[in-house]
Amino acid sequence: MSRLPALSLLLLCSTAIYAQPKVLFDSGRTISSDKYISSLQSEPAPKQKPNIAKLATPSTPEMTVGRVTKRTVSLPYLPSPLFLIGADNVSIQWLSKHRQALIKAGAVGLIVNSASASDLQAVIRAAEGLQVSPASGSDLAKQFNLKHYPVLITRTQIAQ
Repeated sequence: MSRLPALSLLLLCSTAIYAQPKVLFDSGRTISSDKYISSLQSEPAPKQKPNIAKLATPSTPEMTVGRVTKRTVSLPYLPSPLFLIGADNVSIQWLSKHRQALIKAGAVGLIVNSASASDLQAVIRAAEGLQVSPASGSDLAKQFNLKHYPVLITRTQIAQ
């Protein structure tokens, strides 16, 4: 019988130690307790600004401009078609030629190679109406054994 009160007291104390109030008073105008206890907490690390120059010039050394052989794949969980392009004339011409079909399919693009921010802007202008982002394609190149771009990846095939 003496264990029950000791256990109850232990649970009560442990709850009081770990319970942290988040609201001081709730009358419909909730006040967060964070501003009152912020001096007790450690200071968060300062956010670092992203390196815009690096973001604007993605590099995928595993991939170059070239011909892609059409092949069948099974990617049933791919949410939408994905295309990989560079900031070169071949990629921009490919994008211009297939832009309407890519828009209709709801394709999303990655710009995997770009030498400068101005080259990146040229691709973005050519891709008007499409969602494109600069990103390294290294992981995709390895996963799908891709050597060249421009390339379109769908649920059933990889093609140019």
